Amino acid sequence: MKIDVMVYPVGHIRKPSAEEQRKILPNMIKERIEVCDAVKLIKRGYVFCPGILENGISQENWVSQQLFGVDVDNENYAEKHSVRDNIKLCEQLHFVPISIYGSFSYTYSNQKHHMLFLLDRPITDQNLQIRIQGTLNRIFGGDPGTLSANHCFNGGPVNFFPNYYPSERHLIHPDSALFASYEPIRIG
Repeated sequence: MKIDVMVYPVGHIRKPSAEEQRKILPNMIKERIEVCDAVKLIKRGYVFCPGILENGISQENWVSQQLFGVDVDNENYAEKHSVRDNIKLCEQLHFVPISIYGSFSYTYSNQKHHMLFLLDRPITDQNLQIRIQGTLNRIFGGDPGTLSANHCFNGGPVNFFPNYYPSERHLIHPDSALFASYEPIRIG
């Protein structure tokens, strides 16, 4: 199965510095790749944006998305989510991620990790994108600062749950009732 994703064409062996990060988003390219290749790129430290952006790099340039990521950094939260906790939540919800991988700053005592989920089809409705991203973040303890459609994810060296060849039953349906009730938090 092939998906579209925005990828920075150079892998990293550590988290990119702030200066490097400023250069990444404007230089990302849209790639149509197999899911198994996307998971392998993540392990090799490639930075990617699940949302497809055209004619710019801001959230307003979002046009579609099939891959969704949750950035679980476990900072400033009363309830911390371990990798094991989130795998159990996936089992309860019958969600099968294509990857759960440790961030470059993952430690056993602070399990910063990312989770990637795949929809059964790309979506082009930004309101639906906001509902899906917000719901996944709320369920799995995602960082609220990562809700934007142009958020980039760093790859990571440790893949706890590689799902290289997802089947139809592993895909999330965007019209699921689970996503219908999400109300975004209004700031300001």
